[in-house]
Amino acid sequence: MKIKHNSVSYFDMQFVTSSISTTLVLLLLGLVVFFVLGAHNLSVYVKENINFSILISDDMKESDILKLQKKLDKEPFVKATEYISKKQALREQTEAMGTDPQEFLGYNPFTASIEVKLHSDYANSDSIVKIEKNHSPHLSDLSEHSGSALSERSDRCGE
Repeated sequence: MKIKHNSVSYFDMQFVTSSISTTLVLLLLGLVVFFVLGAHNLSVYVKENINFSILISDDMKESDILKLQKKLDKEPFVKATEYISKKQALREQTEAMGTDPQEFLGYNPFTASIEVKLHSDYANSDSIVKIEKNHSPHLSDLSEHSGSALSERSDRCGE
């Protein structure tokens, strides 16, 4: 009669150890790739959700404002624009604050504006400075187009 030994051979232990170590290495490699891709997607998302407002003077006609918005939409650095009228701004702020500032001031204190969202490739300080320099002459009818404040915000957020 033959006696069987229930012991695990040296070869079997090497196989199990190498299988576990290979599995762990591949798992860690997958996690690194996952986090790198996730960080890149998060970076693009944050950069594309940085927006700024172009404040419109009260004497500018709505047709001119819409022409300016269409012109901005055609620019390669603009992802999206949204025109916010004085009435819409008042309505949004009334909802946010719970009181109507027009009731105690006697006039609408808000100005019309165009909200501009940039593509992620242009949402850094040097691109914003170039955009400001190239488009400041076209924005002379606006009440405010302060690029320095915009550049300061992009320095804090974009880098």
